[in-house]
Amino acid sequence: MRKYVFIAMILLGSAIGWSQNEIYVGVGLGEVGSKFAPQFTTYVDGTSSTSGVTGQWVNSEASDLKNRISLNAMYLRQISGGFYLGASYSYFTTKPDSFSPNGVLGVPTTTNHVVLVNAKYTWLSKGSFNLYSRAGLGCRFSKGSFPEEISDPSTVEIVKDSKTSFAYQASVLGIELKVLPHLAIYAEGGVGTQGCFLAGLKTWF
Repeated sequence: MRKYVFIAMILLGSAIGWSQNEIYVGVGLGEVGSKFAPQFTTYVDGTSSTSGVTGQWVNSEASDLKNRISLNAMYLRQISGGFYLGASYSYFTTKPDSFSPNGVLGVPTTTNHVVLVNAKYTWLSKGSFNLYSRAGLGCRFSKGSFPEEISDPSTVEIVKDSKTSFAYQASVLGIELKVLPHLAIYAEGGVGTQGCFLAGLKTWF
């Protein structure tokens, strides 16, 4: 019995030793997914004393958010053959294309943090060249802020400044090209919260 346990420990240790760890850092463009902008209410006065319309609070939010470049970092560990599992973190900010809430607030910025659990499969590997596909699921944590103080709290009130939402990444095609003994460049094309096009550097150990 001890003999088999010893053999199993050797095999397990060898498998762990042979497993490859990969680290990716890069940028993404054209993120897809739910977007969040700060929501607020503004107090609008009545049009005239004779119209019968009194002042009221009107709900508003910044819309048509344009994304910035995302910064991405990912760690993957080889599980078996070309199959890898790991996690990634992304950071980016968004701003609205147009925003003019009566000149009371400045243009808001939404900060986004994205955490995904990722699976990658390398389906072609030839020398310094690899082709793979990757998928990830997780959460997006968004928080909006205004650069200026509210000049008159009686006329503007922030209703919601943060949101947690579903996030994903589906990179249908990924390409890696080894340029140094432990350094490669990579590029991915797909859809998701990290971007429709991603590129950067990869190292492994």
